[in-house]
Amino acid sequence: MKKALLILFAVVFLTGCTNLLNPEVPPVEENEQEVSFQFLSTIDKLQGKWQLADDEKVGIEFSENAKIDYYDNEVTKEDSFIVVGENGILVSSWEGIENEEYRIDLLDMNNLQLSNTISNLELKYIRVR
Repeated sequence: MKKALLILFAVVFLTGCTNLLNPEVPPVEENEQEVSFQFLSTIDKLQGKWQLADDEKVGIEFSENAKIDYYDNEVTKEDSFIVVGENGILVSSWEGIENEEYRIDLLDMNNLQLSNTISNLELKYIRVR
């Protein structure tokens, strides 16, 4: 009886492990974070702190609908922002008076590239956190 139970247990155990031994089973997605990132909204993708690629003292942080500008880790400006349209126009409003518009040219997990819609000034950022 003990032998029969042991054999039954071995068969059940080995049958459950066949997926581990089967080379036809596709591997788990290596870049699972990257895949889930692509399904986030533009506002969700922007969230976090970014540093200007060619000047580490200049940075911006997006937190929900707030945009905070930094220079040398000191806050220089705080305003609200929205993202408009399919092409991703980021509009920030400073004290409700001044509007700045930037086209989002690139936004991935680590890079953000903005172009001012008036001056065409390009700003390239890397994600810090």
